[in-house]
Formats: sequence, structure tokens, C-alpha cells
Amino acid sequence: MSERQSRRSFFTSVASAAGLAAVAAQDAAAQSVPPSAGPFDMKWLEQVKGKHKQLYDLGAWNLAEDGRPLRFCKNFLDTFRDVYKMESPEQPSIRNIFYDEGSDISVKAMQARGTIFWQCNVALGNVAQQLADQFKMPFAEVRADLIAGLNPGVRLMPSHVMSLALAQERGFTYMRP
Repeated sequence: MSERQSRRSFFTSVASAAGLAAVAAQDAAAQSVPPSAGPFDMKWLEQVKGKHKQLYDLGAWNLAEDGRPLRFCKNFLDTFRDVYKMESPEQPSIRNIFYDEGSDISVKAMQARGTIFWQCNVALGNVAQQLADQFKMPFAEVRADLIAGLNPGVRLMPSHVMSLALAQERGFTYMRP
């Protein structure tokens, strides 16, 4: 493994612990799509059209207390499937242990059911600055490595609080487990 690949693996590990929010929703049909806002692709906010939309704030999850934070997303999707027969699209380490653990509660499994994950750009910038300072590296290079290490499908949003507000304006209910 090259030094750059090793560093990227390390940064990816650190970034996977940084703030993430998950949005689980029923109905993901898109009719009108607004333009992106600069480097941020925020079109998904208008694409999620379901009646039942729930937002889960997993930004400060304590993995020592509960290693399966996606159970809330899974429970939401399962109960709407079971009660209303709704399915989508109607409805530190070297890897992210939640991404593809081969179960129905992994990030990949939740994405397949319509869940959207985002990364706060402000939090990512703060982590990038801390790592750049600690390892005496250029901030831009560390930030680029962190962004390159995001899980597939994760959307980089301008800020977590902005994303929460925009989602709530569009009818998402909010839950902080």
C-alpha cells in the first residue's frame, strides 16, 4: 500500500466517525429538480416526495453505548412496509464498519431502501484542519482526501444545521436518538 493510500485509509477512518445524518423516506420519485448550490448537490431535498419522511440525527453517536445506530432507520422502514405495505421507491479503523456488514442494517442496505446520508462540510473542515495541524500537512490536501474517502452515495452538505432546517421545511420530521 502506498503512503498516500495508507494516509487516505487513515483519514477515511477518522472521517467515518465525524458527523453524519441519515434520512429515511418512503417515495423517492423526482419531478422537478432545482439546480445544485455551488459545489453542493442539494437536489435530493426536492426529490424525496413521500408522505412519511423521517430525519435521524446520528452526528454524535456513541458507539461504545450502541454499535448499531442504523436500527432506527431500519425500524422506520420496516414498520411502514409492514403496516402500510410501502417499499422504496415508494417509501477509528480502516473501513466503515457500518457500510457493508452483509446485513439488512448496514449503510449499503439502508441506501438500497431509500435512505440518504450526508456529511456536514463544516464538521469535515474542522476534522481536516485538526488532522492537517497534527500531521503537518496542507489543509486542502487533507480535506480532499477526506472527501475522496466518503462512502459511495454520501452527500456533502454545506452544514448539518442548514441541512436539518431545509429537510424540516420540506416536511421531514426530526429524531435525535
